[in-house]
Amino acid sequence: MGYGSDGLAGQAARCVELVQQARNGYPRQAVFQSMNRLYPLVLEHWLPSPVRYGISASIMLACAVLQIALQMQTGAPGYFLLLPGVFLSGLIFDRGSGIFAAIIAVAVGAYLSYAASNSNGIDCFATNALFAITAAGTATVAEFQRAELRRVMLADKTRPCCCRRWRTGLRTTSRSLAE
Repeated sequence: MGYGSDGLAGQAARCVELVQQARNGYPRQAVFQSMNRLYPLVLEHWLPSPVRYGISASIMLACAVLQIALQMQTGAPGYFLLLPGVFLSGLIFDRGSGIFAAIIAVAVGAYLSYAASNSNGIDCFATNALFAITAAGTATVAEFQRAELRRVMLADKTRPCCCRRWRTGLRTTSRSLAE
């Protein structure tokens, strides 16, 4: 079916039909509905600040325990299990909680690296400084991700209203062109 032979009214009708088909059989609709359930948890701050910081500290405690267990098992100091806690805290709550988690991660990382080294600690300074920069960057990226997630969720909430207005205008246009 060519669009050129149908005329503008046929194209408008086909466009309305495609929109209805997409709306009825949209495969990702269940994903968006589950994301809508996460909206109050992730994006609305109904928890007081001390509770948010306490949960961030708990997340970092769990990550630190895992990192310590891994270091005890392998004998090599590392930092990579601390970064998911920083990202998760920044994504779930806000920038302040992410930075707080980054500070905890840097403190735990410094403790682990100094405890594992046999020197006076100067050898670990550069590594810890780079980890501090990485942890702060991870907290910032989590905040940007959270802001984009908020934009997507709000756009998804307003989408049905906009689509309804668009379809109504399209029907009016196609009727006036058909006359």
